[in-house]
Amino acid sequence: MLKKTTGGSLLICGIIGAFAAQASSRSIYIGSNYVSDHSPCDQTDIANTQWDAGGFISYKPDWILKNYLWANENVWASDWRPDRDYFTESNAATGYGGTDANELTYISTHGITYGGNFYASMGSSSACEVSSSEMDLGDVHSRYLFL
Repeated sequence: MLKKTTGGSLLICGIIGAFAAQASSRSIYIGSNYVSDHSPCDQTDIANTQWDAGGFISYKPDWILKNYLWANENVWASDWRPDRDYFTESNAATGYGGTDANELTYISTHGITYGGNFYASMGSSSACEVSSSEMDLGDVHSRYLFL
């Protein structure tokens, strides 16, 4: 991220720096998702998504807290859509689930960009994908999304 200062020079700060500024006033939570089993949607499985998403949430600074790590059939398209991207969830550390329940959300799965939209594969046969055009993130906590 580049940020222009009053003196006209550029200040380069990373994602951790942005979180550090927020962490002084409140807890910072991240959520991670992976889909390795794509058989419900007739797609090829991906072997390393578990290690990818698990590593992302496990090897973070101590002051960033884990909200959830959801896998396969628990990664739902509805959790990325406006009507359910922030909901009460007893299995999440904050008590809330969905993509907008975290400052940063990560997903490791199949994905493609087409026609100006990103499409991510989900783990449930009830909805095999979600498009970035269906998302409306950032109205609660979400500030960063890693696809």
